[in-house]
Amino acid sequence: MVKQLWHGFKSSDLVQGILAIMLAATICYCVIAGREVPLELFGAFMLILGFYFRTDNNNRGAS
Repeated sequence: MVKQLWHGFKSSDLVQGILAIMLAATICYCVIAGREVPLELFGAFMLILGFYFRTDNNNRGAS
């Protein structure tokens, strides 16, 4: 049961999407509150977005 659940998370874009939305919301909060966005946070956001779109494009190309 746990193995099936873990496999579902690994093959799903849900976790990647949630992380991207959370990081985007944090960056937006920093900008609205007038705080400086940490470079590490921005870099992590770009890394997750790049991985998400790369996976999405690979899945579309395979069909």
